Amino acid sequence: MNNDFFYDEKPEISDKMPESLKTGLATASFIISMVNLLFFGMVFSFVTAPVAIVLAILSLVRHQGGKPFAIVSIVISVVSLVIFTLFTALFVKISPDMQYFVMNDTAIISEFSESGEIPAQFEKYKAPEYDKYWNAMGCEDFESFFRIFIESYRNMRGTPHNVPESSDDGEELVIL
Repeated sequence: MNNDFFYDEKPEISDKMPESLKTGLATASFIISMVNLLFFGMVFSFVTAPVAIVLAILSLVRHQGGKPFAIVSIVISVVSLVIFTLFTALFVKISPDMQYFVMNDTAIISEFSESGEIPAQFEKYKAPEYDKYWNAMGCEDFESFFRIFIESYRNMRGTPHNVPESSDDGEELVIL
């Protein structure tokens, strides 16, 4: 009788696999996490980061190899998810002000050019807690940032500085 057929230890499937196949989950997780990090501004980050984390955890739990890839993948995915969440929160916080500016840009630019007054909608950004952001952009305060922003916006639209944004009868001028 052949005793090779009867033995106590069953070989694991992963023991028969080549090393390159054992690291498949970890490698896939690493690739997904790297792509996610490079393009963290995409909406898909809320899908791809958790997928990469799940694949990495499965790889670690199954002891399949590629442990360094799996660990790095988890770290990268968590970091990219945190960055994307912070940017999303910031965008949600300032988007009403951005919409207000876009909807009223002509009036805001005209008023600011004449009086130098910042509209009440944007007064909150003069608070000292925002100064670090304006300083990081090379501005003393919000007023200097707003002045630079208005000039850049006018240049982007191609509006010369000495031409009014609207005519006397309230119609917007089209500058070619």
